[in-house]
Formats: sequence, structure tokens, C-alpha cells
Amino acid sequence: MGKMNDTITREYDEAMKKIQVQCTVQDYYYSQDELDRAVELKRAGKYIESSRIYADLALQKGCLAPVLVKGWYKTLAAAGNTAEAVKLVVYMIQNLPDSDANRARMIVNMQHERATASDNDAASVYAHAFILNSLMEGRDYLRLEGYLKQISGNSNYSLHEVWNRD
Repeated sequence: MGKMNDTITREYDEAMKKIQVQCTVQDYYYSQDELDRAVELKRAGKYIESSRIYADLALQKGCLAPVLVKGWYKTLAAAGNTAEAVKLVVYMIQNLPDSDANRARMIVNMQHERATASDNDAASVYAHAFILNSLMEGRDYLRLEGYLKQISGNSNYSLHEVWNRD
């Protein structure tokens, strides 16, 4: 793709090497100011800066909580780093306690039409990855662009511009 995507992929890979498997309850709390800043940057199309905030927050705690994964996922996907976005969610789901991971899979499999729920739990995050993966596998780029525009929070979002950006 472009230098932007390569930078995000490289920084994502480096962060993921240092993150442990599971969070404790205390680790689920992140700086709301930092999370809000990451969202603002994503909406402005500043995906590298947004992704760095999520990576830094994950590294500070040393783990991935669903609220952080959901935001980071949206930044990665909107930036065109769809493979990393899905891998991030899969990593989180694989490392949840079995009951939470099974609940997430069950909710998505039974009710995937509710997949864009605004909850910050594991099921909602898994649902987003399910949608993205389905759109990518089906090569439905018109619907993919609409979905990415929605999660980017940017009404001027263009998949063509993101994929051809350096």
C-alpha cells in the first residue's frame, strides 16, 4: 500500500510483541483523555498518530482490554490495515477467558445484524471484526468503504485515498 500503512504495521507488530495475554480488572481503565485524543486523530485521518496512542496505552498496561481494542481496531481498519485490525481482535478473543470468548462468538454467530453495537465488550469488538472480514472476503468494496467510513467517524472518508496514500 503505502508508507503510512507500512509504518502502522511495523509499530503495531512491535507493540504486539510486548503485550501479555490477559488483563486484570484494574488494567481495564485507560486515560479517557488519551482515548478521546486517539479518536479525534482517527476522525481527522491521522491514523499513525492515533494508532501510536493505542499502542502506547496497551504497552503502559501490558495488555489489551476490549475498550482499547475496539478503538485501535477502528483506527487500523480505517487506515487500510485491515489484516492487522482483524488479527488484533482475534488475538484478544483467543486470550480471553474461555467463557468470555465463547460468549463473544455465540452473540456474533446468532445476532450478527447487531454487530455494530456501541458496547465496549468483547462481543462487540468481535462483531466488528466479523463484519470487516466478511466484507473483505466477499470483495464488496462499496459496502466496505461505507463500513470504514462509519467507523472512521469522517464523513469525507475515501477508501481509494487511504489505500493510495503515502
